[in-house]
Amino acid sequence: MNSSLLDSIYVLVTLAIFIAVAYGMAFWARRAAGDRSALVGLYLILGIPGGLLTLLGLARLAGGQSSGFVWLAAGLGLILPMSPQFRARVARHTPMDPKSSIDMVGLSIVLAFIGFFLFQYALSPEPEETGEISIAYLVSQFVFMIVLAFVLVGVRQWRNWRQAAERLGLGRLTPREVGISLLAVVGGLLVMGIAGALTAWLQPDFNNEIQQTTDDITSNVSSLAGAVFFGLGAGASEETLLRGAIQPRYGIWITSLLFALLHSQYGISFVLGGVFFMGVILGLLRNRINTTAAILTHAVFNTIVVLLGS
Repeated sequence: MNSSLLDSIYVLVTLAIFIAVAYGMAFWARRAAGDRSALVGLYLILGIPGGLLTLLGLARLAGGQSSGFVWLAAGLGLILPMSPQFRARVARHTPMDPKSSIDMVGLSIVLAFIGFFLFQYALSPEPEETGEISIAYLVSQFVFMIVLAFVLVGVRQWRNWRQAAERLGLGRLTPREVGISLLAVVGGLLVMGIAGALTAWLQPDFNNEIQQTTDDITSNVSSLAGAVFFGLGAGASEETLLRGAIQPRYGIWITSLLFALLHSQYGISFVLGGVFFMGVILGLLRNRINTTAAILTHAVFNTIVVLLGS
């Protein structure tokens, strides 16, 4: 059995385990809404790893290791939403329900990821090298994110597939809405064009690294069919999860920040800032129309970018 096949199996097994854990957490969080013992268990599930990560971060900082900030931020991200007062403050600026156990769990996980990535970027601001990415890996990633989105909104638990799709904002578009979505592509290209120009001017070393990493990511999808596949796959998966599942609870700004931080291949650059504002554009489409509009914009944008770079 060759190494690439083993790597693919490892990725699939890891993603399947992650989906199973997410399904279990969704079930437990839903049950905790009316079961005090389940709520106590939920606090333990979040509090124990959160506390351990916080202690790990403090221990590393005490030992002079700056990586402690990464683990401390992740730990606090898990713990802070357990406080009703903290949730109430976040709810003043987001659509989340501070009394919802489901929203509490979601906020813990989102803030843990944001805290981890923020300090990871601060300590290692250079663009992350990804190496060549296979078609199989892209397919598994796209499918994983879409399935995860449906799991997080309670499919086969408290929602059926149609209800889950409605909650995710997956609906039809009118011709006018299609036109608005395509017009948003122009806005996205303008934003990313300015961000790219600023990076090339003020961060030339980063610009070269970003270009190389982008070439690695898209090397197997540089044809027209490949570009369309990549555009649709990335657009559908990222938008279904981020704008579909996460944004309706935690708002445009938190979701756009998470969206930007997930693009580690850009490092701390103007391009990363452009990705953030692209997330805001997609978030506005989600709010004003639906997630399908954001998917269309994202898919067409990605397809154009891949074709221009090939």
